[in-house]
Amino acid sequence: MRRLQRAMRSSRSYRLSRFFHSSKLAQRSRHTTTTTSRPIATPSSSIRRSTRARSSCSDYGPDVLYYIDRYGWEEDPALWTPFDEESAIKKGARYFISIEDNRLRRNVELCAWLQRFPERNANAQWPVYETDPAKLKPNADAFWRAFRTAESRGAGRSFLDAHGVCRVTGSAASSRP
Repeated sequence: MRRLQRAMRSSRSYRLSRFFHSSKLAQRSRHTTTTTSRPIATPSSSIRRSTRARSSCSDYGPDVLYYIDRYGWEEDPALWTPFDEESAIKKGARYFISIEDNRLRRNVELCAWLQRFPERNANAQWPVYETDPAKLKPNADAFWRAFRTAESRGAGRSFLDAHGVCRVTGSAASSRP
């Protein structure tokens, strides 16, 4: 357990999150953001009530994790891979919050991998996937293997479109349609 705690404390995102929690800037920006930036305050408060574990977010910067009062990792969804998410899960992440959902859906590999996990609320502005290994969907591994086979043939996107998952909407906005 101590080795896991040491590894988590050494990660860059975790250190930034700890710094942001304790800084005077965070105290000032929290007041400013919650009163002026409604798009962050509202979804983050609903996520804060629903999640009690570490999370990984598809966004840069520790601000979202600060507002939902969680420790975890925030990364660019276009650069994040299933192997990175597996590493975060091994370190305790039990939720993946897709803040920039269109960018996540363009990353076909990660999006297909996340389809193995249940989504907390399909109508939420920010989709939250429960990445607890005990909560895998039935036939999740078969879906992942079929996707990897299609991807090796160069048909990964068409496979996802045929199954009706990871559809990219027309706008480049980060919020969900």
